[in-house]
Amino acid sequence: MKTVDQLLSDLQKLEVQLWLDKDNVAIAEEVRLRYSAPKGALSSQLRDELRERKAEIIEYLHHKHRVAKMPPIESVLVKIQPAGSKPPLFCIHPAGGNVFCYLELSRHLGLDQPLYGLRPPNLYSQEEPLTSIEQMAATYIKVMQSVQPQGPYHLAGSSFGGLVIYEMAQQLHASGQEVSFVGMLDMALLTSTDLKNQIERVGNEYYLVLTSFADSTAGALGEYVQQITIDELRSFSELDAQINYILQKLISLKLLPVEFTFEQFRHLFDVFEGNVTAGMRYTIKTYPGKVVFFRATEDIIDLFHEHQDSTRGWSKFALGGVDVHEIEGNHYSMLRSPVLAEKIKPYLMGERVARQENIKTFVNSSHT
Repeated sequence: MKTVDQLLSDLQKLEVQLWLDKDNVAIAEEVRLRYSAPKGALSSQLRDELRERKAEIIEYLHHKHRVAKMPPIESVLVKIQPAGSKPPLFCIHPAGGNVFCYLELSRHLGLDQPLYGLRPPNLYSQEEPLTSIEQMAATYIKVMQSVQPQGPYHLAGSSFGGLVIYEMAQQLHASGQEVSFVGMLDMALLTSTDLKNQIERVGNEYYLVLTSFADSTAGALGEYVQQITIDELRSFSELDAQINYILQKLISLKLLPVEFTFEQFRHLFDVFEGNVTAGMRYTIKTYPGKVVFFRATEDIIDLFHEHQDSTRGWSKFALGGVDVHEIEGNHYSMLRSPVLAEKIKPYLMGERVARQENIKTFVNSSHT
């Protein structure tokens, strides 16, 4: 079967024009597909194909519309290691938005391995935020293709970034592009039951986001310690006061400089909250390819209870199987491990080399 991109290209040659209902283009569920065609241009077979693939075409055009106004590339693309002769590795930001967590990974991969980070366009500029995983994926693909126009692509994402690269792989596959590596860096799937349990544990979704922001910011800065309790935060009635308390705590731990302003820190919280919200709304669908799951040995993020298998839920969705690697360290420190880089290298050299590493692949029996 042709990809949507190929189908639309064929229709364009026949002077068939397709577009979305402009009154509803912002809401995917309400979008209508319109078309005009010269008399006799559409065969009965093409009409049937358009009817059968209507939802698929609408989704494709919807994403294309949403990224029509691209943010400046420099607001998204970070050239962590642009030099080298090998195909580049593209690493997507975790929920906090920054990509400095990949600096040590790049160093361990070596000077001949290009590595680019992709971050939210509004992290350090006044660009509009990307509000869904699908929108992030579509935008980051466009930015990535400014560096590498064609596949095969190598993608990696820590934590929240794993959801984004999963959707990127989905969209790339749908457009006929090859994705050779989808590397989940300790991104376990959070089920609705897990989420409900965690919300009940802290009281409500508000405090789950706030405490997660405090913990992940400390971890990203190099020292994961659960220094801030919910009771401490509840002693303040206003969000700004709570965020400022977290800021002052991180400054006292010497994780942030005293010059770091409240306005800067509040903006980081807004980025984090937006990403977490997008992640909660994202619906996981099956993916025809393989996922590689790198799992930290220290499970400090006590969120995942329902998925007890070693793939943390990914084997239910990755139809091509899941390779699992355990990396010594916690959710944050594993990113700085030279072992992680050594485990990733074979995948960047090709599937055959990766298979020679005797990696065990987990495939859900219902998919075989």
